[in-house]
Amino acid sequence: MAKIVESSYPVLTDFMRKCLFQDSAPSFQEAIRQWSQCGPQAVQNVISELERVMAEHPEEELAEYLWKHCEYISGETASSTVSYILSELRKLARLDL
Repeated sequence: MAKIVESSYPVLTDFMRKCLFQDSAPSFQEAIRQWSQCGPQAVQNVISELERVMAEHPEEELAEYLWKHCEYISGETASSTVSYILSELRKLARLDL
C-alpha cells in the first residue's frame, strides 16, 4: 500500500479542503451539511471516495491524510473519523441503510 495521493481522490480532497479544513464551519456536522448542499451526486461521489480510501489504505495512512486535510477529528482513530463522516453524509443523502 502506498501513501494516499491527492490526485487519486480528487473529490475527497476537494471536500476536505472546502469543508473540513481551516475552520470553514463552526462544527464538524455543519461542515458536512455544507457539502450536502452541492447536491446528491456530489455527496455520493464523496461517499464513494471515502469508502475507497478506507478499503485501500491502512490506519496510519488515513491518519496522515486527515492530519494534513481535516481540522475536525471525531473518535479515537482515523478510521473512526472517516466512518463518522460517511455516516453523516449517508444520513444527509438519505443513503443510510
